[in-house]
Amino acid sequence: MACELASREACSELVVHVVQDLTGSKNINESTALGVGGLDMDTTAKRGLFPHVGVAVHKKGCVLDDAEPSDFERAKKVGDLVDVVWDDLT
Repeated sequence: MACELASREACSELVVHVVQDLTGSKNINESTALGVGGLDMDTTAKRGLFPHVGVAVHKKGCVLDDAEPSDFERAKKVGDLVDVVWDDLT
């Protein structure tokens, strides 16, 4: 199966959707802060997003080769998570 995430836009939609599902909030986009003033996630919570995003990426026929949970820990906003995933896929 070929990777279906052929554009950054498709990657963004996937990551945003996963975060929306996990938080129960549909008011999330790439500019949404992950920390204080946003989703109030600490580094452990951000790290916990990684396996969920990884499974979603895999279901689209793609593989994350270089991204790691620690990359998610450093993210400040949802768009940073998208960047991590897209950089790995390209």
